[in-house]
Amino acid sequence: MDEPGLLVKWFVGYGVFQSPPDHTTLQRFEIWVLTHQPRLFFDEILRQIDALCPEDRRRMQLVDTYAMLARGAKSSIIGLIRGASSKLLKELEVCDPQRFATLVAQLDLVALFGQDDDKPTAFLTAQERDERLQQVARQALRLHHLLSELLDTPPFLSPDDQAPLRLWLGHLHKIIHDEASVKPNPADEPDAVTVRERPHGKKGSYRQTLSLQRPRWPRFPLHRQHVSRLSPCLSVSQPDRQAQLAPHGLHQPLP
Repeated sequence: MDEPGLLVKWFVGYGVFQSPPDHTTLQRFEIWVLTHQPRLFFDEILRQIDALCPEDRRRMQLVDTYAMLARGAKSSIIGLIRGASSKLLKELEVCDPQRFATLVAQLDLVALFGQDDDKPTAFLTAQERDERLQQVARQALRLHHLLSELLDTPPFLSPDDQAPLRLWLGHLHKIIHDEASVKPNPADEPDAVTVRERPHGKKGSYRQTLSLQRPRWPRFPLHRQHVSRLSPCLSVSQPDRQAQLAPHGLHQPLP
């Protein structure tokens, strides 16, 4: 056994030639705890907190936190725009295939979603990233403009069909204007704009995030990524209450 292994065995109290437990031992222990003592660690941590802070146990406490319904990761503005645009088109394809076909015919999907062999955004130079943002954001703004017009044109979709489309239109609008500045150019085309990512500290206070699933933008049906909004939550701990508290989300509509 190598020297680090010997040090580990010495630290946890095993002899030099004594066989340590492997991963199956830890798995069986975890299963036993979950089956027979599911609150063991929660109660022990709470007991230690109560011992360290006895006065806090008798005071009502307000805890400001955030809840997310999905596993999330930081994403670039380009990834956020593509994710919201993809979800929007997928919703439209399901509820109104005819409008979907009309809309897609007026979009440059390669400019919006890229291709499989494109260089990942994280590896782009500053100039390449700016160029990609321009083409992605312009097509996303064109998508927003054209779909908004289609939804306001007879025959109208039912309120139930319009609701998810309006929701994702709001998400897309919020992402672009929270994460970037949009300067119209002197032209009538909806995508004739200059888009610049805002500096750190100048972006929206409610940030968007994407799930961790790897995107495959250009393919249909459109990828299953989704945008999940951080929702402010409030947890209230009452005096001497030991029960585990579930957070109550205070959901607010996106502007």
